[in-house]
Amino acid sequence: MHSESNFWLLKEVKTAYHSTKLMCEYDDVTMEPIPLILGPGEKEHVLMPQDECIVSTNNGPHKQWLQDNQQPLKKNGNGCPIHIFDWISECTGCLALSDKQIAAQANLPESQCLRVMDAQRIIYPGKNHDGWWDLMQLMD
Repeated sequence: MHSESNFWLLKEVKTAYHSTKLMCEYDDVTMEPIPLILGPGEKEHVLMPQDECIVSTNNGPHKQWLQDNQQPLKKNGNGCPIHIFDWISECTGCLALSDKQIAAQANLPESQCLRVMDAQRIIYPGKNHDGWWDLMQLMD
């Protein structure tokens, strides 16, 4: 299963970082963060795993309520895929500017403002659409 393998990989990566004591650990019972003790010049490391999902426009319910004389109308094929991509932080959730940072952006000249306020990207891959996810879309 795709998500299960990602979970174990994430656990292995976090275990490697925990051994250096630069990542926050959590109490097993209360799930409260255990404060880090950092040395001079050390900074906390925060794991930012990638989260992505591909859904199709023709994904629909598997069960429908119909009257006795009705036939279910379903489209052929899966339809256009929708690729949703984001970065997730265990500290703040989806990677995005805070309200305070967004307000600070509003005070900057237009040439210095960021074009986007979050890391989520939605593309429509496939023939005659956005193409598949690549480095240029990541940098944009």
